[in-house]
Amino acid sequence: MMETIRGSQLSKFPLEPLNIVADLLYYDGPFLSLLELEHDSGESYYFYYWCDLDGRHNRWLIFRVTRKQITGYLTGKTSLREIISHPIDHYYFLGDMDSDSEWQQLYLVMSSDLPLSYGPKENSWFDRELSGVSETDWQILEQRFLMDSSSSSDSVFKIEAV
Repeated sequence: MMETIRGSQLSKFPLEPLNIVADLLYYDGPFLSLLELEHDSGESYYFYYWCDLDGRHNRWLIFRVTRKQITGYLTGKTSLREIISHPIDHYYFLGDMDSDSEWQQLYLVMSSDLPLSYGPKENSWFDRELSGVSETDWQILEQRFLMDSSSSSDSVFKIEAV
């Protein structure tokens, strides 16, 4: 039986379409995924964190994250627990997804109402070797969040007369 949710039930998910960037924790399926909402006003990133299940549904905790939080998590400067404990919007979405990847229940939950069991353990640091992140996803993460664009060296070719 899943935890009882204190929050406002929603009739539809307000963040669509979200596009997957990469799975950050993976074992027989994703536990933590990074998604991106594309719109005219710039980048918006969201973590999808698996937090509960029953016989028919998986429950996901969905919340907005900054580029700095993503980079901090991937470089081991910020734990997942820290990020989840202090959502930048002060609320989360909780959604129950069925086996067809359809939302069945959706809630808007204030950070103070999130069940304690939904937070990760204190030592929730990213470890690439234990994360199960695929090589393809890791390359995407490196290119988008770990390479310092100010220090990227563009190759300069000299053309010599023969």
